[in-house]
Amino acid sequence: MNSKNRKRFILVVSLIPFIFSCSNIRKENDFDQGRLPVLLSADVRVSNTRILDSFFETGDALGLYVTLQPYSLSDSRYADNIKYTYNSDEFVPEKPLFYPENGEICNFVAYYPYSNEDGKTIEIGSTSLEVSVHDNQSNSDAFSMSDFLVARNSNVVASEQLVHLTFHHKMSRLNIRIQAGEEYTVDELFTANPLVWISGMYTKAIYNFSSDSFSDQNTPADVVPNGIWEIHDGVLRGKSVIVIPQPFSASSVLVELEIDGVFFDCRLNENFIFESGSSNDLTLTVSPHRNVFQPSMFVSVDDWEKEQKIDIAGTTVSSLVSVSNLTFSESSIYHVTTGDGLFVAEICREYLLSDKIESRAVVIYPMIEGQADFSNGFVTSVEGRESENVHGGKVSWNLDGSLTYIAGKSAPIDYVYVTSGGEIITSREENILQLKVHPYVLTDTRSKEACIYPIVKIGRQYWMGENLRTSKYTDGSNILVAENCSDTSSSLYCVKAGFFFYNYEAVSTGMLSPAGWKIAENNTWETLKTYIEDNTSVLKSSLGWKADDKNHASNFTGFNAAVSGLYNSENYLYKDEYSCFWSMSDLIPNGISKSVTLSYSTNTLDDGGSGKALGLSVRCVRQ
Repeated sequence: MNSKNRKRFILVVSLIPFIFSCSNIRKENDFDQGRLPVLLSADVRVSNTRILDSFFETGDALGLYVTLQPYSLSDSRYADNIKYTYNSDEFVPEKPLFYPENGEICNFVAYYPYSNEDGKTIEIGSTSLEVSVHDNQSNSDAFSMSDFLVARNSNVVASEQLVHLTFHHKMSRLNIRIQAGEEYTVDELFTANPLVWISGMYTKAIYNFSSDSFSDQNTPADVVPNGIWEIHDGVLRGKSVIVIPQPFSASSVLVELEIDGVFFDCRLNENFIFESGSSNDLTLTVSPHRNVFQPSMFVSVDDWEKEQKIDIAGTTVSSLVSVSNLTFSESSIYHVTTGDGLFVAEICREYLLSDKIESRAVVIYPMIEGQADFSNGFVTSVEGRESENVHGGKVSWNLDGSLTYIAGKSAPIDYVYVTSGGEIITSREENILQLKVHPYVLTDTRSKEACIYPIVKIGRQYWMGENLRTSKYTDGSNILVAENCSDTSSSLYCVKAGFFFYNYEAVSTGMLSPAGWKIAENNTWETLKTYIEDNTSVLKSSLGWKADDKNHASNFTGFNAAVSGLYNSENYLYKDEYSCFWSMSDLIPNGISKSVTLSYSTNTLDDGGSGKALGLSVRCVRQ
């Protein structure tokens, strides 16, 4: 339907003064209500976010805020989040509304869809609202409720005339189209009924009514679009998804497709921004036996007056893993899955130490019942020995954490395949699987905060590759932030030079470590110490440590122990010299036992105190 088409609705409300409750009017502002009712008309551009031609459907609800000049939305409000529900060609208010008796000038702000949940209303003193989209929009209601619209009308005085509200889309929309390439026809595509989903889009954010902008985008998820395929002008179309305005990296997969068992990844050639109010058309040209397809994106913004074209490239999901092209920049571990998500292998860049080897290597492990088979690791390359025929060896981890290593006899191996039986091979066979490779990271989401950590494997242990840096407990509540650690009775944290330090009480709550992880215990540190033969140079970040001729930081393990220093009561100490971590008791739940310390002047892992005035780093290990 043409974007200029409009639908008008009449909202008639009468307000009896005593109906207003404290949830709708601030008590300290005793505004006098008049007898002239507010009459509203809603004018909305049709955008096909509904099944029906009309924009609003029975049961739809919007929220209305009214302020009296000179007050703003963050100050006193005449009407606070009044709910209007659409019914039989008009909106019916939950609570009626009159113009103010003294003729004050009014400003109207309305939004859709209505919300009165905690955190999803505009609190007094704020102009921000938490908004979200559904991650499964295949249901028409979920698709419609993912839309977010805002309407404004200012300088309104009491009148029998209608107050006109025009709603504007604040989300961004992505429309997906598939064009038949070589060896395909559009009818064959239609019969195949391609499956499609949008990868890793943020599904929550904060919208600021004052600045008309989004911030704090969080909670990434794969989003399933709405609609059914149809053939139009020789192209398959009909799938759309509503997304929160956000930037999208050229290195990330934007769209994933499955057509007749063949999986496609679509990546951008350049960084892209899903702008507020934009409608973006993505056309993919696909061929069943080609490894590359060329999509194009057509973008229209606001009234579709501003237009631009962006060319992007995508590839089919490969049947091989190009190990030599893995960067390990996001994590020291990659997960290998089939196109439909079955976990089949794990690739680790790890530190191998035994009587036969002391080096970093890339090792790929097959899976047994969803877990890496530590008895059957295949070494694709040994770092520092690229010119030698020592690659293609085997590693096997014993239950005590020690390593059995057998050197290979080949050059570095660039490509591997996985058979339908889960075997890792180096040459192509009939029964190989289509494979996808993903960095294995820890995404720790707490309320509106999302922290992403790399993961590193050391021996049989999986560690976070960075120190904990959360400002919230696992239940989403805020941790008290302080200038220092002199307050020993409160649970708190401090931030200095970008490093997070937690005091004794905060660590003792048992509410710091992400789900499935734990703050390292005494035995955990001892296992690590034993494997590295108490040589902490392989744990230390290669940057920032105070120079010492005898003790060099190599970070061969990828543990990345930053030289962060510590807090002792009011004092921040030992920057550039020490890295100190809390160590938990092996026997007492949430009990602190001691601290462990890495020093610039030694390469040993030393025990330290556990005083309540200390502020130390936290490192977690997978349970």
